[in-house]
Amino acid sequence: MRVITAMVGPVDTLAHANLDDLELPSNSYYQSIVQIIDRLRKHVDDKKQDSDVAARNITNDILSGRSGYIWRGNLSTMAWMLTTFLPGGLLTSMINQGRGLSEICYGRS
Repeated sequence: MRVITAMVGPVDTLAHANLDDLELPSNSYYQSIVQIIDRLRKHVDDKKQDSDVAARNITNDILSGRSGYIWRGNLSTMAWMLTTFLPGGLLTSMINQGRGLSEICYGRS
């Protein structure tokens, strides 16, 4: 038995094809950063890999006998490098920078 974990970056699928604009309830904990969340959603949309390419790459990995982690899709190489070579605290700080978390954690009364 082989176990494979596919670590996949953004792939162009129909999963979010009919996704409406982000609307949060007025009392949402994330209301203060709704623009940041929307910006990040649109940024990921621009980075999607074609689903046929992603599926072909993963299928080829499986058929060639690979096991363990498979990193596929756009931005996956960068994610692999960051998780492999950076200490966890620094990586977490980098990932969270500009995501609005400080506004949520420290900006509420």
